[in-house]
Parts: sequence; structure tokens; C-alpha cells
Amino acid sequence: MRKPRGVVIAPFDAVGQKVGSAVRRSLQKLGVETFYFEELQPGASWANAVSDAIGSADFIVADISRPNANVLYELGHAHALRKPSILLRSLDADSRPPEALVGYHYITYDPTDLRDLEQDVQRAA
Repeated sequence: MRKPRGVVIAPFDAVGQKVGSAVRRSLQKLGVETFYFEELQPGASWANAVSDAIGSADFIVADISRPNANVLYELGHAHALRKPSILLRSLDADSRPPEALVGYHYITYDPTDLRDLEQDVQRAA
């Protein structure tokens, strides 16, 4: 029997990497095989690997706290494939989510203490 697969989508900045690591730890405790794009080298094969990972995932976890074109593009691709998604939003997010995502449920997290985020993601997964 194959493990469930999750893809973690977050910006590549320091905050995004901390959030992505917390989410991966949380999912791995549940036995979910996780894929996070920081593991890839940039280039043409990167786009194919991202598309393949999203296509083979059972669900997506995406941090949409800050406007980030890559995160929104990858989440849009996942939505087009009708992949279930868990959306994350930081308490200190300084902008509204894009209009297309306003009606979705979010897990709100405190970027200074990610322990609650890990538990919330485990409950949602």
C-alpha cells in the first residue's frame, strides 16, 4: 500500500522555509510522503518536477500569507487538477488573499510559534 502524498507550497524566503519545514515534519509524523520544491534545482526540469509532484499528490498544503507568484501558480495548477488543498495564512499577513481564494477556509498560524501550526495541519490532513 502506498503512503499518501502531500506537496508543500511556500515561498523560498526564510519565513517560508520555516513554515514549510514545520508542515513537512507534521505530515511525516502522520506517515505522509511529502514533497517540497526547495529540494529541486532551478531550470527546465524544475517546472516538470513541480507539475509531476502536484499531479501525483493526494493533497496540497500552501502558504498564501504573502503575495507570491510561484505559490499562486502552483496552487492554481493543483486546483485545476481538483487536488484537495489546505491553505495557510499567517497572523501577520499584510494583504488580503486574492479574490479567487477569499471564500476558502484557512489555517491561521503564528509565525513566531509554529507548534500550533503543526498540530492544526495534522488535524486537517
